[in-house]
Amino acid sequence: MKWKALVLTVLLCLPAAMARADVALDDVQVIAKSLGFLAAKPATPAKMAIVFAPDIAVSKAEADRLAAMLGSGFKEGSLTLEPLLVPVAELEKLDGAGVVFVTTGLAAHQGAIFESAKSKRLLTVSTDSSCARTGHCVMSVASQPAVEILVNKQAADQSQVAFRAAFRMLIIEI
Repeated sequence: MKWKALVLTVLLCLPAAMARADVALDDVQVIAKSLGFLAAKPATPAKMAIVFAPDIAVSKAEADRLAAMLGSGFKEGSLTLEPLLVPVAELEKLDGAGVVFVTTGLAAHQGAIFESAKSKRLLTVSTDSSCARTGHCVMSVASQPAVEILVNKQAADQSQVAFRAAFRMLIIEI
């Protein structure tokens, strides 16, 4: 009987754990440290374009949370990241960005975001691993329960984004 209660508890907790895609401070630190492994590092301070859909609650909330975490400048080593909120309908605002963060809930827009970022040779990153798995982001990160960095090699090649060789030991390349 106890095992049934345990199984039920685990099953009830799974949807919440699986749904976690909201960006956390540890995710931002992983992203910032990863930028240090780029062959062509962004100038500092670097604008992190945070692409979101104002009408998609999860996307808007994640964008607001990330912008608040970055504040007037998030420093990691010699790099400083500054937020640049970019509504998905205004991708021309990616000009001048050093990296593009794709918020959760934008599956229908990921292709257009990737094409725009790719033309500017920008790293696209998300906490939504499906973005990297589908080739619409170069990289996805997760810091919980353990650090996981996925890099889509084809998306990186298309975007002309290259990482130093030492980074390959730290990532899962797909």
